[in-house]
Order: sequence, then C-alpha cells, then structure tokens
Amino acid sequence: MSDLPTTSARVGAVAIGCDLPAAPPWLDDAACLDVDTALFFSDAAAVQAVALAVCATCPVTEACWRMAVETGSTGVWGGTTHLGRRLAATGLTHCAAGHELTESTARLRSGSGSFSVGCRVCDRDRYHARGADLRRARRAAAKEATH
Repeated sequence: MSDLPTTSARVGAVAIGCDLPAAPPWLDDAACLDVDTALFFSDAAAVQAVALAVCATCPVTEACWRMAVETGSTGVWGGTTHLGRRLAATGLTHCAAGHELTESTARLRSGSGSFSVGCRVCDRDRYHARGADLRRARRAAAKEATH
C-alpha cells in the first residue's frame, strides 16, 4: 500500500462526513491511518475494492462500522460500503420480484432527503420491456401504414 497517497485518516474522519468532536481513540489503530481518505469516498467499484482490501487488514473494523452506522456516513467504513450498510439496515435480501439483493444487484434511490433500496435487475427488465413495447408499436405502425 506504500504507493498510495497519504492523508491522515483521523483528519479525514472528522472532515468528511462525520460530525465528531474529536477523532475516536480506536482510529490510532486503523489500517487506513496513513491512506488517502479519498480512496474511501469513491463511487468507482475498482477504487472501493482497494478501500475494502485496506479494511480487510484492519483490527478496528467493528468500531469503524459502528461509527458509520451511528453517524450515517457515506463511503467505505468498517469493511462495508454505504450500499452494503443500507442493505443490512433494511434487512432486505430480495426485491418484490424475488431477485436477490446484493451490492452488485441493489442500488440506492434517493428522494425527499432519504434513501431506499432498488433492484438493478428489475430496472434492466423494465428497460428491456419498454424497448420491446416500442419495437412492437413501431412494427404495428409500419404495418398500418402499408395497409
């Protein structure tokens, strides 16, 4: 990890998304202490994977995860992503259509200042159904036009 840019995680925890009066004492033992905090706040899956790899070596992930849940922090904390913590909080394992909800199949929907969990598989199915409906309508219109 030495090729990663460094910024104190203590400064990052206080500055980015956590309303903490001071850094928690367990942060001194965190694996991310000398890792650039921007790594933990990216939406890119590849960057999140690197952040999660740092967390996998960390002795304080439970305390870090607890703080993220208590403060509603976004980003990677305690070996989990924001979406992963939302899924765990909702207790949802499947969408209404029965698709399994995982970090790769679920998505966060925001509205009115809150978040809910949506299903990417259902989104894809609706998208393809709309396309099929459009194609059918075009064929019917073309058939009508020729008669």
